[in-house]
Amino acid sequence: MNPESGPILDSLGMAFLKLGKLDEALDAYNKAIAKETGADSLMGRAFVYARKGDQAHADADAAAARKIAPEIDEIFADYGLKFDQSPARTATAKAGTKPGAADVPAAKKVASVSGTGTH
Repeated sequence: MNPESGPILDSLGMAFLKLGKLDEALDAYNKAIAKETGADSLMGRAFVYARKGDQAHADADAAAARKIAPEIDEIFADYGLKFDQSPARTATAKAGTKPGAADVPAAKKVASVSGTGTH
């Protein structure tokens, strides 16, 4: 296996996201997206951006992921990641905490992550 392959970088991004290592997750997802990994990497990066408080980039990546794979929200819900759904399907994230991390103020609208699911 090539550790620089798109699918491995995508999985690494998810692992870092679930661990709360957002800078590392963003780097892995950026590298994966550069290798054209598609909707999974875009949606993963959307959650990273939401956690970092960059809602504009989170919205853009989530919209791009949904355009490629309309079922992407359901797939990520199985991983324990879910955005609130408005009629416009914006990427406003649910307020919550991530495992092992301090509580995040609800005003930041941070994506919630559970330790369940695989990616």
